[in-house]
Amino acid sequence: QCNNCQNFGHTQRTCKSQPRYFKCAADHRSFQCHKDKTTPPKCCNCGEAHTANFTGCSIRPPRKGSRATPTITPPTTAGQAHRLVSIIKELKELLKNREVLQLLQAIMRES
Repeated sequence: QCNNCQNFGHTQRTCKSQPRYFKCAADHRSFQCHKDKTTPPKCCNCGEAHTANFTGCSIRPPRKGSRATPTITPPTTAGQAHRLVSIIKELKELLKNREVLQLLQAIMRES
């Protein structure tokens, strides 16, 4: 998203548009804004009551390379089903190991 005009698809460096402030959608920079703090923000892209950089904006395009929620597909063959059962058994055994549990807890705290 462009930090100058708030549109999508280009950056501030290549922008040739007039500046728009992301909180009020007016054609000025942040230091020139006279919007009262109690006045709700206005998105210059969709007109709704949120800032232009709100990630939940209805017209914001999806991020490139964003991680979509993985889809879990059930096994389709007997071989895949047996492999899945084998993996689950192996995981159960690993989780009995105290060192493995401590390592997993440390990883979860970091993420």
